[in-house]
Amino acid sequence: MKRFCLSVLIFLSAVSCKSDLCPELIPLPQNCAVSGRSNSLPEGFAAWSNDALMCGYLSNYFAVAGDSGSAQIVFFRDSSKVFPAEGYTLVSGDGRVTVTAADYAGLFNGAQTLLQLLPNDVVSCKDEHPFRASCTLPAVEIEDFPVVVVMDTEGTDLYKIS
Repeated sequence: MKRFCLSVLIFLSAVSCKSDLCPELIPLPQNCAVSGRSNSLPEGFAAWSNDALMCGYLSNYFAVAGDSGSAQIVFFRDSSKVFPAEGYTLVSGDGRVTVTAADYAGLFNGAQTLLQLLPNDVVSCKDEHPFRASCTLPAVEIEDFPVVVVMDTEGTDLYKIS
């Protein structure tokens, strides 16, 4: 019994430590490293992607830049990199955020994580004050991918859970 209690205590402390190292994200990423610094995006920051579908999605939240050099937020689809299905990496630092994935699903998942990292007033005010505010977010390196495949109750759709 003592071993069981000790095992549970060690497990719970490991789980709580993992969540302390990364900003409060849902779901908690597979790997997350926080530098302790913050990353400032300048006033009028813009996003860019080499994936046309992702550009359309990004336009709901950000100004879309014409090229990656003028964007502070870059979503790069790189099918030559090996990622688990729907996986991505997100690197935030030095006034820039880069999300890299092998497929659109990975880019989309990275976008969901980025939206959680950004302050709420930046994301929610696009229509009222489009892209005018600068913002600060944590400087992090995140790698994430779903690890469990779940079928819906009718057995028609698969859902992946991180």
